[in-house]
Formats: sequence, C-alpha cells, structure tokens
Amino acid sequence: METLATLLTGSDRRECLLEFETFENSDPAKDVCGFCKRHLNQISISKDKTEEQKLVTNLPVHKLRAKQFYKLLNENLENAITFCFDLQQVQSLPRVPISKVSYAQQLPFYAFCVTDVTTRHPVFYTWTENRASRGSVEISSALLDFVRNVNIPEDVSTIQSFR
Repeated sequence: METLATLLTGSDRRECLLEFETFENSDPAKDVCGFCKRHLNQISISKDKTEEQKLVTNLPVHKLRAKQFYKLLNENLENAITFCFDLQQVQSLPRVPISKVSYAQQLPFYAFCVTDVTTRHPVFYTWTENRASRGSVEISSALLDFVRNVNIPEDVSTIQSFR
C-alpha cells in the first residue's frame, strides 16, 4: 500500500513536508470569543466602507461589555452564591465524516455544564436527542437540579447566574 510520502515526488513532496512542519510548529489556537472572531472575519472581507465602519465600531463596544461582565463575575457579593452555565457544542454520534446518509443516522449528544464560581467545581448534565431536545425546559431542569443539589449556606440570600 502506497503512502502519501511515496506518491509525492520532488518539489511536491518537499512543499508538503514544509507545510506540515509549519503546521506542527505553529502556536496552538487560543480560546476566542465567537462574536469577536466573526466580526474580525466580516471586517476583513467587507467591501462596503460604511458596513466595515459599523463592524469596527461594534467590536470595542462588545469588548467593553465583556470586560464589564468579567468584572461583575469576579465581584464577591456578601450572602450570595454565583454560578455560570453553558451548553457545550453539540457532538454527533457516531463520529463519522459528514454526508447526507450518515447525517440522518447521527445522534446529537448534548453536554450542559454548570460551575460554581467560588469552588470552580463543574457539574455536567449530558443527554442524547432520543431522550430530550435542547430546549429551555431541559436547560431549566438542569439548572433547577443543580440549585437543589448544591450545598447552599444558610446565610445566602442571592443566587447569581451567568451564561
């Protein structure tokens, strides 16, 4: 059986190896906000100057709001418990290359994470599409279960949640 390296010859092989080496030695991707990434991409491909200016103006506003959010998140309120939650990216089971036939046979897998900000202990709620969808009822049920099962001290009068 022939491998890619034996099929490529001369300059093609050298170019492929250089590209692979560059890929191997590049910095890993950093966690970037989806809104920021989408906006930066839209700015780079925008042909309309007014649209580009609007996008450029929205980006600092978004970053300012994000900074304010993290300031609020790190604030220690007296008699309060703070947690954040997120529905992770939906995974399809089994993991096979996408095609029309396999897409119909894949089963969506949901992972919902709730984390107490002070203890940084995550709690995951997982389910598949055949059990339930990913609607507001499922999310609120998971949040209610988390609040019922978390150890809340007697003096807590406020529950903060961030998504």
